[in-house]
Formats: sequence, structure tokens, C-alpha cells
Amino acid sequence: MNLRKITLLFSILILSIMISYSSEVAVISLKLPETALGTGLGEAVTALHMYSEGVFWNPASISHEDKMSLSLSYSTLIFGFKMNNLSFLYPTRRFGNFGLGLNYFNQGSIKETTIYEPDGTGENLKSYDLLTTLTYGRLFFEKLSLGFALKHISSKLADETGSAIAFDFGSIFNFNENFAIGIWLTNISSGITYIKESDNLPQQFRVGGFYSFDTVLFTLDLVQDYEDGFGVGIGSQLKVYRDIFLLRLGYKTYDSVSAFSIGIQLNYNNFSLGYAYVPVSEESLYDFNQISLGYKF
Repeated sequence: MNLRKITLLFSILILSIMISYSSEVAVISLKLPETALGTGLGEAVTALHMYSEGVFWNPASISHEDKMSLSLSYSTLIFGFKMNNLSFLYPTRRFGNFGLGLNYFNQGSIKETTIYEPDGTGENLKSYDLLTTLTYGRLFFEKLSLGFALKHISSKLADETGSAIAFDFGSIFNFNENFAIGIWLTNISSGITYIKESDNLPQQFRVGGFYSFDTVLFTLDLVQDYEDGFGVGIGSQLKVYRDIFLLRLGYKTYDSVSAFSIGIQLNYNNFSLGYAYVPVSEESLYDFNQISLGYKF
């Protein structure tokens, strides 16, 4: 049985399992896009190779790079929620590439009330998620990239805490420098437990591709989302001025609310500055402003 048949059978198996799952999930921060590159392209980045930002996306995406890189991102959401993350990529020639990611999602605080003290006890209850990701990616035969990520999630909801371990698996096959396809399975876990009740994490199975020519890049992801079912993510990128000024557009249908996004990126020497915006909707927590700063050593 050749590699294509094995990959197809594996994809069908995983897709069937995820479709049969229930739809309730916890740790909503795991559904938020962490960096401006992915957000601007409608999260349709499964087949793209990246620098350190790839730690938060398909783990196979970090396998091609030969320079150390660092990225910082800051996001503001509705209801005053904020998200900060840091990622670092360390490449080696013999053993593949290693990445580290830290993500802190701050949901703010609320006033504690009780039956006997409906106006408040004087205490504020804080809620947050802290995600630590260790990623490994390696290139085989100059065309096939494989990656693996280990995640530790620590979550606090008011006065309750929970933790979980999750895994990501991914692959990218480059037919040439202009065309590639990828597979990405994210947040595989037995769930997270608050008190004695366990909730599922927001898992996704993605098959995606990209095609580029001249100054234009197109991306497409087919997504089976644990909570929201099947959908599509589409992205495009235009080099407005060489590799210095990039414009991105994206659209996704697999969330509870379909989302349009726009982004830009400025590159200068080894520095990059990216910005992404998703129009605000009171029905969705995924609408926000995001800034990413990157540096290649």
C-alpha cells in the first residue's frame, strides 16, 4: 500500500470519528487564531510553511526554516478579553526544527456575589487560559514535512481550575515551490476536567492547499470542526510592493458565525510587522484586532 492510500485511509478514519463526536467544547481560547498571518488568511494556512508563528498552526509548517525566529502577538477581543502569545523557533540541520509557544488568554474578572451578598462579597473572580506548546517538525526527501505538537492547557474559570494535555499532528507535501497540500489534526485530547465534570476540547481536522504565481497567493482549507461541523476557509495574499508590503484577505464558514478578515504585513530586513482585523459581532468571540511582531536571527 503506497503513501497516498495510507494517507487517504487515515484521513477518512479521523474524519468519521470527529463527525460522530458531540458538539460541546471547553477552553474557547483554543479556537482563536493566534497570529496575524493566519487570521488575515481566514485561518486557511494548513499547507503554508512559516517561521516561529507556525508553532501555533500546523506543526509541520516549521520544518523548512533554517533561521532562528521569534514572534510576539497581541490581540484585543470584545467584552474586554485580551490574548498575548510568544513563539520561538530553533532549527537544527541534523535533528529537525524545534518550537516553543506560550499563549495567555485573559478573560478579565467579575464581581463575586452570593445568595446572602447579592451586591458582591468584595472579591473579584478572574478567568484565564494558559497554553504551553512544544512543537517539532522535520523535512523528509526535500518535499514531505511532518510535525508534532504537545500542548499543556491550564484554565481558570472563576474559582474553578482545570488542566489538560493535547496533541497536534500535521504534514505538508510540496509538489513544487508554487503548490503544496497539507493535513492537520489539532487538539487531540481526552478533555479537560473542572471539579468532576469533563469537557471536550475544540478539535479540528483540516486538509488544505496553496497555489502561488507572480505576486499572488491563494489558500484553501477544508475543515471538519468538532463543534461547528464542516466548513471552508479561503485566503489570498497580494504582494503590493515586492516582499515589503503584503495585503491579505480571508473568509471562513466553519465557525458559528462566518467571518471575513483582512490583514497587512510590512517586512524590513529581518523584522516583520503584521496586523489583522475581523469585523466585530456581538454574537462571536472571534472578532478582534491583532498585531504580530516577528524577528529572524
